[in-house]
Amino acid sequence: MDSYRNNGDDEHDGSEVEGQDLWDGKEIRRYWSEISVSVSDEKNSYPTQPLLVKRTNTTSQIAIVGSNVYSIESLDYEYFKAFVAYAGCNVGLAVAAGALCAYIAPAAAGSGIPEVKAYLNGIDAHSILAPSTLFVKILGSILGVSAGFVVGKEGPMVHTGACIASLLGQGGSRKYHLTWSWLRHFKNDRDRRDLITCGAAAGVAAAFRAPVGGVLFALEEAASWY
Repeated sequence: MDSYRNNGDDEHDGSEVEGQDLWDGKEIRRYWSEISVSVSDEKNSYPTQPLLVKRTNTTSQIAIVGSNVYSIESLDYEYFKAFVAYAGCNVGLAVAAGALCAYIAPAAAGSGIPEVKAYLNGIDAHSILAPSTLFVKILGSILGVSAGFVVGKEGPMVHTGACIASLLGQGGSRKYHLTWSWLRHFKNDRDRRDLITCGAAAGVAAAFRAPVGGVLFALEEAASWY
């Protein structure tokens, strides 16, 4: 009778483990005691070597008791492929920036400060302050910095400010259907020159957070007439 009871208890315990008593404290301790961490390598079993290729990790980060443990293949560290991907992205960005300057707005190449100085001193070169030059200057600077080029802040900001001021001084652009009638009073050479001087000063002030420095730049470096 006792043996029958013992056998019945054993069977009852097994069914309870599979069913409703899965979260029993004894079973939880038993499951967690059976979980282990193993790190194996094809060549050696030294687990702390970094950047090993084809390493297999068996982890024990299991939140639910009774879950299956699977081996996880770690990522292969391929330095050559990573370098090719990095260099390819940079080359693509650089080619895009160069193509914009070569085919859309050649006047946007370079820093832009010599062009602004030339205009403020009486030389009206073609398209140095055109809307297309403004667009290429902004987008090309972004692409150049993204490609890893050493692109300074002063030149692009001065040229961008001068282009915006020139666009306002002309009352907009008829080619791109951007016209504002209230700016027609500034559509003369003198007011346009003054606005471009202010735009160049604003570019320096924005680049270095120095309003006084922008004014001094416009007075000492850029303009010759006031």
